[in-house]
This record gives sequence, C-alpha cells and structure tokens, in this order.
Amino acid sequence: MGSGKIHSHSKGAKSTYTHLQIRIAETSTEIASAQLLMRQILDVGRSEGPITMDQRMQNHRNFASIAQLCLRAIERIYTSSGGNANYESHPLQRYWRDIHAMSAHAAIGFDTAGETFGLHELGLPRNPRDIFV
Repeated sequence: MGSGKIHSHSKGAKSTYTHLQIRIAETSTEIASAQLLMRQILDVGRSEGPITMDQRMQNHRNFASIAQLCLRAIERIYTSSGGNANYESHPLQRYWRDIHAMSAHAAIGFDTAGETFGLHELGLPRNPRDIFV
C-alpha cells in the first residue's frame, strides 16, 4: 500500500468507487499505526538497561493493538475483494486465516492485554491468571 499501484486486473471502474478509495485510506492508516506501535516495541527492546514494568505493560498492550489493527485491515481488504477471495487458491484466504489465528492467541488478545494495562495504570494488582507480562 501507499505505492499508488493497483494490480492491472483491478483497474478501471472499480478504482473510481469512492467507497473503495475510503477503504484503502482506512486500511493504510491501520497498517501505518501497527508499524508505529511495532517501532515503539522495538525501541524499548533496543534501549540500554532493564525494561521497566511500565514498558512491559505498554509493549503487551501494543502487541495486542497491532493484532487488532491487522485483523481489522484484513477484514476490510477481504470483504472488499469480491468473490474470488473466497477460493482457497487466492492469497487473501491464507492471509485472512493467518491473521485470525494470530489474533486469537491468548498472549496478544486485547481483552487480556487491556485488563492488564488498565489494572497497572490504575495502580491495582495484576490478575494472577495473566502469565504474559
């Protein structure tokens, strides 16, 4: 995304659809947001010294946010791609399944990460069931 390129089979009438242009803008924003969050996580990992509890909580929240952003982006791409995306031979099938599997993993589920982050921000004790921070 962002290269201004559209596959040749997609050019023509579809590229003039306003709703498609808006979906591209939404998806591009989510992907860029996920990349920024990942850079923040990497910056923490590259920093000198030990990682603080605040940084750990932020990283956990950011990983979960990345998963959610990717999930929303692939859902939008998939539903905007037409009927051919339903065939197993279509690459979007694999991307859709991979991102759904990734986002379902307990370590990056937003409910758990959100609860953990919220408890920490409010100065409350962690949920003892949360083993991912």
